[in-house]
Amino acid sequence: PVAADGDLVGRVVDKSGSLHNITIADATSPTWKAAVQNGRGATLHGVVAAAKYLASADNVDNDDFSLVLVIKAPAVITGGTAYGIATTFTTATTNGTRLYLNTSGVFEIQTAPTTATYTGATPVISTAYIVGITIKNSSTRRSLFVNANAVVTNDTAVTATDSVIRFGVQNINNANNYWTGHICEALLYADPISDSLMAQLIAALNSKWGVY
Repeated sequence: PVAADGDLVGRVVDKSGSLHNITIADATSPTWKAAVQNGRGATLHGVVAAAKYLASADNVDNDDFSLVLVIKAPAVITGGTAYGIATTFTTATTNGTRLYLNTSGVFEIQTAPTTATYTGATPVISTAYIVGITIKNSSTRRSLFVNANAVVTNDTAVTATDSVIRFGVQNINNANNYWTGHICEALLYADPISDSLMAQLIAALNSKWGVY
């Protein structure tokens, strides 16, 4: 386990008991930082152009799933640059899902071929957010949640191939547009959860992390 501020994170344990642990090579290991948000620690990811990300060994069902993260925005957000937070997206076949700050500096998800963009507020540097996404192939629905707010986009059915998930980067096939902030906690659901349950989870995470 990490013992001190600045230690490299070599393994992330799946707390659900399903043993879907993440093991990271030193070359891409994020850094553990203490007392990042509400007295709790978090992983600090790439800085500048450094590739610092977490990758699962197991595939995610890209057609139907939910993901909730507690993050802290980078200390610097440069206009015209995208910052990847979590992704199952491959640009080679343009399928999968990616969550990121887009080049306009707002939260966005893309599930081929559709995006859902939250334009209610531009993220503030070094500020924590709870961000959730739900992808439902059965109802052709993509939902993006930012704190207590949500935006929903409906379009054609999702036909993405199952793939691994990476945290801290925008695409799984060409590591670029790195997240340069913190990731405090991530909850991944193999089946999509309801909007009401998502709201309850966000409220519980807010109580734990003191986000908004």
